Amino acid sequence: MAAMEASSSSVTKSDCINPLDFSTASNKIVFSSSAVDFLFLCHRLRAARAEQVGKSYAQAGELEKQLNEETQRQQKLSDAKLKAKVEVSQRNQRHYMGEELDSLNLKELQSLEQQQLDSALKHIRTRKNQLMFESISNLKKKVRLNSVNLI
Repeated sequence: MAAMEASSSSVTKSDCINPLDFSTASNKIVFSSSAVDFLFLCHRLRAARAEQVGKSYAQAGELEKQLNEETQRQQKLSDAKLKAKVEVSQRNQRHYMGEELDSLNLKELQSLEQQQLDSALKHIRTRKNQLMFESISNLKKKVRLNSVNLI
């Protein structure tokens, strides 16, 4: 054992290492001259390390508590934002369906009407394009069939 030292049965100040220096904090065993008594790190070192570990655990607990509180606060804020978005979407849907229009002023009614007209026009144009492409596709098939029949 490389960490063993032969000395007298009493622990001197040099046997107690700095509790904040973890590089030398191995289990230092001190043997008496008769090799019977085993002494580990001095009591003061153990007490200092225990106090340091206790402080570290307390700090970690406090940080975890703060993190949990911040997470809960962010979650509540996110929930509130989502609820507001849902309420706005539901209100807009009711307006599009023609319900609860009495609470809107003239400008809002005109805007709603314009949005509905734009939406309907977009739907009509999409359907018209779809029908035109289908018609073009059918005409191309007929042209191919006629060209095959002519040969």
